[in-house]
Amino acid sequence: MKKILKSLLCTAVIGVTMLQSCSAFFLGSDKYTKEEYAKAGIKWEHNTILLDNYYFNGKSISQSMAESITSFYNKNEDIIKNNSKNFYVDIIEFVLSTATEKDKEITKLTREYNNLWFENYNLQQKINELQQKINELKEKLKKTKIN
Repeated sequence: MKKILKSLLCTAVIGVTMLQSCSAFFLGSDKYTKEEYAKAGIKWEHNTILLDNYYFNGKSISQSMAESITSFYNKNEDIIKNNSKNFYVDIIEFVLSTATEKDKEITKLTREYNNLWFENYNLQQKINELQQKINELKEKLKKTKIN
């Protein structure tokens, strides 16, 4: 019942005007406009409820990557226009492939870390249990020596 009341309260608080700039339950606006993303070569699909989709040269990218590419483009627009647009696309493709490889490596290392952390936690539990048994046995031994 509390969840229903909270949901109703949230619905009442969030006005229609706020929902227009809402994406995946994130209230606020995007860093760049659709036109600015398009100028940098990014296709942006805006969704109201689900996360927005961003693509560079047909490849799906994250919002942060889309913002970084657009920022890079804006800072270097004159250089990019004076040189080959293909060179710009090649650079971004290289960065994206490198970032993807690094993301995979980070994910792999994070999994290994988590596995080791849980293994360490389980071993620490066993150590504590063994230490408790040792202490209990020492206490029993003391009692038998006293008697």
